[in-house]
Amino acid sequence: MARININKHKIRNYLLLGAGCYLLFVLFSVPASLVSKYLLGSGSSAQLLNLQQIRGTLWKGEAQETMLGRVKLGKLNWDLNSLGLLAGNIDLDLLINGENTRANGNVAIGLGGKFAMEDVDVRLPAEQLNGLFSGFPVSIGGDVLGKMTNVEIKKNEMFRAKGRIVWQKAALRAPHGIELGDILIEMEPQNKNTRITISDQNETGQLKINLKLDVQSTGKYRWEGTLSPRNNDQTKLTEFLRFLGRPDSAGNYWISRSGQLTNW
Repeated sequence: MARININKHKIRNYLLLGAGCYLLFVLFSVPASLVSKYLLGSGSSAQLLNLQQIRGTLWKGEAQETMLGRVKLGKLNWDLNSLGLLAGNIDLDLLINGENTRANGNVAIGLGGKFAMEDVDVRLPAEQLNGLFSGFPVSIGGDVLGKMTNVEIKKNEMFRAKGRIVWQKAALRAPHGIELGDILIEMEPQNKNTRITISDQNETGQLKINLKLDVQSTGKYRWEGTLSPRNNDQTKLTEFLRFLGRPDSAGNYWISRSGQLTNW
């Protein structure tokens, strides 16, 4: 009788490969609506990010409407990068296309709660951000254009951001009509922390801006800098700035505030 040699090591490898392929097939075939329901649930994540009319799978899908808090963004499309799974990350190429909003770039969520963005471009009307001021008599105008080159955030470990945002034709529509010109927001990482610098560009607005915001990996932040009217005849702006306190001899209103990021 012929003797059959069975290589148990090879059989085990084939079984593991087959099981892995099957699990990947199941994972990539999972309806995106179920993944969204599982990841977002009904807690704080669902309140922050709301996806409506979800179609497709985890691998490739879309949401007809995307809400970030109270901000309406538009249609969202995503593609999952399979190589990211090897490192334990959910790595997505995103495209947001709204009536006046467009954003695209790479977003990754890693093990242990790390969040990262790379080469994210965004353009939207500032009016769409008015939902952030719900409950306050504040309304803004203009256009927001920006690029987040790199962002790495992990609670109590790092808050690193590098990017540049320009608020073009910035305006405060309420409670007073104030034209602010173009405002530049620059973000630079400093070790595990980030410094954000805010300034007025081209000296075209009614307000001189020189602010710095330092955000630490622990979630602590601190504002420092000055605001001042560009001309002495800007009565409405001066009245608005008086809420910050008294100006110095050069007419600058100093800001110095510190605090802790919510839920950090």
